[in-house]
Amino acid sequence: MVMDDNLNLEGFPRPSWYQHYGKRSIDIVLVLIIVMLTWPLMVVCSGIIRLDTPGPVLYRQQRIGYRGKIFTLYKFRTMIDHADDQQGILQGLNEASGPFFKIKADPRITKSGHWLRMYSVDELPQLWNVIKGDMSLVGPRPILQLEMAEFEPWMYERFRVKPGITGLWQVTEHKNNLAFSDWIKRDIRYVQAESFRLDWWILWQTLKVIWKQENE
Repeated sequence: MVMDDNLNLEGFPRPSWYQHYGKRSIDIVLVLIIVMLTWPLMVVCSGIIRLDTPGPVLYRQQRIGYRGKIFTLYKFRTMIDHADDQQGILQGLNEASGPFFKIKADPRITKSGHWLRMYSVDELPQLWNVIKGDMSLVGPRPILQLEMAEFEPWMYERFRVKPGITGLWQVTEHKNNLAFSDWIKRDIRYVQAESFRLDWWILWQTLKVIWKQENE
């Protein structure tokens, strides 16, 4: 199946009660496998970040997840320490619409951060979020609290499932050009079609995206 911007997900059935609990079991099994395969890489990344710039190895940020619960999301730090404090100064360079903040050549990104982001290695600490139960491997992107200011009542349906490390948004072409409302609609389409089959498809597409980035 080819996923396009029309998001025709009719071939993906709604999950059953069993699938909700089964997804959690699969998350734990897959996370343990990924951790066993990637822990040497995570150790190396931690050392590189330490040597690159002063500051903590991990970046912590408050996000809004399942049923509106606030949790702490973990990432490898890819920007200079206290980068959030400089966002107001750089607001005039913002290239995104709505509540998003994105600069293609963000001056706050460190040398190691460019590499970590290119191959999505900075997301690996979120495996701990999955183990804790705050996130799933697949689901909508966890929301920033400031983004909630743009929410309309119909958008809250996206909180019916746990946020994910990867999801429809990450494997969609032209994802960075989506308007805020279109991005939320994409998340809701995932919620409405959530199933094991769809999750496996997204995981496979994520691997293909990472592989493509490594070979460009």
